[in-house]
Amino acid sequence: GGPRPPAGPPPSSRGQASKSQESKLMDRTQKQGNGAFFSESQLPSCKSGFYTAEEERNTRRRTCRFLEEGCKKLRLPRLAISTSMVFFHKFFCQHSFQEKDRFEVAVACILLAAKTEEC
Repeated sequence: GGPRPPAGPPPSSRGQASKSQESKLMDRTQKQGNGAFFSESQLPSCKSGFYTAEEERNTRRRTCRFLEEGCKKLRLPRLAISTSMVFFHKFFCQHSFQEKDRFEVAVACILLAAKTEEC
């Protein structure tokens, strides 16, 4: 095969997305059990006022880094790392960061992911 085209939108459209388009994409990051998308402002931590949407994103991002580092130290495959992150995100779509310690939940997600993926 020949060279691959660059990932992402074509060069002519890069950086041209309006702020409203960007915010719509950011708001469609989570799914409810019925398959409908909902905005970050509907996440439990944001609804309660514990976090802003940006703080919620940063907390999730930092915890995913923790999950990745922990799984790598345990020499788990990439599939288990990704599965642990999915479990983590799904859990915190239903529970507030104020209710549960995110690191305890993250460790439980690693355990469940390792068992689910038969590592």
